[in-house]
Order: sequence, then structure tokens, then C-alpha cells
Amino acid sequence: MSPEHEQELDWLVAKLKEDGNVHKVLEIGSRVGISLQKWASILQPGDHIVAVDLPKTNHLGAVQSAELARVCKELQDKGLKVDLILSDSTDPGTVEAIRKLGPFDFCYIDGGHWYEVVLSDWKNYGPMARIVAFDDINAQPPYAVHPVWEQIRLAPLATCDQFIAGAGHQGTGIVYNEP
Repeated sequence: MSPEHEQELDWLVAKLKEDGNVHKVLEIGSRVGISLQKWASILQPGDHIVAVDLPKTNHLGAVQSAELARVCKELQDKGLKVDLILSDSTDPGTVEAIRKLGPFDFCYIDGGHWYEVVLSDWKNYGPMARIVAFDDINAQPPYAVHPVWEQIRLAPLATCDQFIAGAGHQGTGIVYNEP
């Protein structure tokens, strides 16, 4: 992980600590679990994390899935309730399964970075959480988190914040949904 990305995740962790009421976390796009460990740093035994990622089929993907499973097991050993869902976040069955586990205090959207996927994840999971964050809000094409982020950030009554660690870096954005 780049130092800039680490700074952005640390900024987000500080925002969650400031909120002081995060006990149930949903992460879309958990990859190898690095950010899961960040969220877990503010959780208490008995709190709940739901990690969602695509099932991996190639050798590299199998290694990533094994690492994610290892991180989830570590978090369980620390007393957290952890659900690992290896499925497409845009699949209606996945959305329904996650809805049954909600609502959430915090949702981190870092799955597919194509416009339709980001927008789908926002529409499906954004309403399930009080606080929603996006990774890579400043990413350039072919990625398309930025246009979705701009739509959200500029919407009337939106309460948002963002942090971009340095020129040319991808950035993190946070949306506070109404209670």
C-alpha cells in the first residue's frame, strides 16, 4: 500500500473514531483485508464486519482469497463477528443477503471501479449505512468512481467530506446519511 493510500485510510479511521458509534461495518471489495484491519482497529469484541469480494478463480486470485480468509479468521479470533461473502456485489441475491445482515454504521465501497458498478453499489448499499465512504474518488479513466462521487457530493443536502493525500493520488470520500 502506498503511503498516500495509508494516509487516506488513517484519515477515514479518524473520522470513524470521531463519530464514536461504529459497531457494524460493511466493506464492498475487501481484496486481501488490509482495510478490514483498519476498521477492526476501532471495533470492540462482539462488533460485526461483513466483507464482500468476488470469488477468485486464477492463481493470484486464489492467493488473495486465502489471505482475505486468513484476515477474517484473525478478526474472529479477536472477538469480532465476521461474515465473508464471496460473490458479486451487484448480484440481487448478494444484495438481499447483505440487507438481512444490516443495517450498518459504516459502509466502505471499494469494489468494481466502473461507473455502473460504483453507482449500483451506492444505490444498493448506501441506504443501508449511516456513513458511506468511497475509495479512489479522484481516479482517472478507465476508472469511474469520480463521476459517481461528484454526483453524490454535489447533491442538495449532501453532507460529505473528502481527503486526497497528494497531487495525483486517488482520494477517499465520505458521505453522512441522515439518521
